[in-house]
Amino acid sequence: DYNKKLQTVDLQKHPSGLITSATPFDPRSAYVYYEKSATYPYVIVLGFDREAGMALLRSLLVPRLLEILALSALMLAVMWLVRSRIMRPITELALITNEISHGSSYRDPAINSGIGEIQALTRQIRKLSDYLNEIRIIQEEQRTKNIMLRNGKISADLSRKIKTDFMAAMSHDLRIPLNTIIGFAEIMKNQN
Repeated sequence: DYNKKLQTVDLQKHPSGLITSATPFDPRSAYVYYEKSATYPYVIVLGFDREAGMALLRSLLVPRLLEILALSALMLAVMWLVRSRIMRPITELALITNEISHGSSYRDPAINSGIGEIQALTRQIRKLSDYLNEIRIIQEEQRTKNIMLRNGKISADLSRKIKTDFMAAMSHDLRIPLNTIIGFAEIMKNQN
């Protein structure tokens, strides 16, 4: 078939070219290329058998594709594991920490991770929450005591002012009669 087509080609006008090309619908079709040698009286014919080429391609690609598929499945499994065992607990601990920073009490995470580091982080966040609650209680007690001290100071200042006013009034009220008595006593003394 290819020999008949090559005999119909005028090699003087077309010293090289494609005799046939493969089609995707015919598995027996092949690429056949010819070229007339410039130095020798030969015509070189090269052919590529599509079926053999596809078989070779399949033998090279299928194992590689299976390896890629297996690695992809492994990577997906690792990503799922990391997400469920590490990322979700850390995200929930971040939310709990945010709630604590806004004044809420500590709550245990809903997602329990079996990873020791995340459990240690959970314990430290609980300790931090307890510490912050103690600080809030101490600050509240300090505010209450400051209010009590302020009220006591106001009360003491008022008592001091009342005492000072009383002593000033009593001093004035006692000084006038005492001056009179002292004056009479000196007159009596001078008369004797």
